[in-house]
Amino acid sequence: MLELLSGGVDNKVIAKKMGYTEGTMRVYLHDLYRKIGVRNKTAAVVWHFDRTGVRKAGAMPPAALPAGPTTEECFGDYAQRANLHSALGAMNMFLGPFGRLWQVAARLKGGGTEDGTEARRRATRALWEALLYGDSTSAPPSKPELESPTEIVLRAVLALVTGQKRTADAVITRMVRRGKDQPRIPESERTLVLALRDAIAGEDDALACLRHLATEKSSPTLLRQVAVVALFHAYRARKDPDRARDAANALCAMAEDTRQHLQAMGERPLYRSADVPMPLRTTPRSLASYLKKLGGARLATVEE
Repeated sequence: MLELLSGGVDNKVIAKKMGYTEGTMRVYLHDLYRKIGVRNKTAAVVWHFDRTGVRKAGAMPPAALPAGPTTEECFGDYAQRANLHSALGAMNMFLGPFGRLWQVAARLKGGGTEDGTEARRRATRALWEALLYGDSTSAPPSKPELESPTEIVLRAVLALVTGQKRTADAVITRMVRRGKDQPRIPESERTLVLALRDAIAGEDDALACLRHLATEKSSPTLLRQVAVVALFHAYRARKDPDRARDAANALCAMAEDTRQHLQAMGERPLYRSADVPMPLRTTPRSLASYLKKLGGARLATVEE
């Protein structure tokens, strides 16, 4: 068992070789870790090499090496190592519902916002960010009677990409069989959700449909952005890293387009000042005195 682990063999392959189910295999491995006094697979591999004398001094077995960044890593590569939200960082503000462009437009329009708009903005943004993370645990609780069409679509997409089939089926049913008090979901958004469901199930034409929605210029901006995020998750689910990387790169380009558009309007959303701030009560004389005390006389002279 330890020899297979040290060779970098996947747990599923080991289970198949030994005639176990994956669940039984996990239980067996955890029991093995406990017996040899380690906490995880990497530590078990190191333990094995230390005792068999195979490992050279100072070297780590291949299975224990950290999966760091590749050479000349691009945005899409990082998004696959981490997630879309982490890769985008502050650029996330330029994408999704109630993004920075919407906020600027609302400010320029004046007159304040309607009652409940801020609460809806926060809830919808939380759903969007959960979708970028690919993690439903950070999504706000569902309130079917209060959700807008955008929230319903985002919740359906999130459920699909996180493998929550029962939740996804329930939301899709709400979308297709609209009740009396349910909001109307545009046909293009219903198409996106159904295509994503089929794409994850292995339908290639469904992927092509998502790509069409993502690239069709007449599609609403938000729909195109959600379609690109859906493609990223679908390609990852199908273990197609090249196309997942391209989808992530396309989303990054969308964010950059919005940033440039805002900048052309005279907005500087990422920062208003790029100067490194000086502490309030520090003067050049006090800084020079402090640096001399530390032995940095030359630097103190430069600062003066």
